[in-house]
Amino acid sequence: MPREYLAIALGAVSMALSFVPSNIVQLVGVLLGVVAFGVARMVKREDYRRDLPCTVAQVMGVAGAVLCAVAPVLNLVGWAIIWAAG
Repeated sequence: MPREYLAIALGAVSMALSFVPSNIVQLVGVLLGVVAFGVARMVKREDYRRDLPCTVAQVMGVAGAVLCAVAPVLNLVGWAIIWAAG
């Protein structure tokens, strides 16, 4: 399996992990997103002909990392709002 497709899969897993309500799992999702971005960038620098799959992998990696990083913050904000309205 070429590495750019592995990076796409890592980005997809990272995005899927953002929906798991566990902060530790979401931290793993952030790490997977960063790894997906790094692998895609490395492959893109090696061979310019793999530009499109690498760009897709980079976007998915960044999106997964951001979603996994934002989800715990939104969870805490939601609990604070519920507690304040309580």
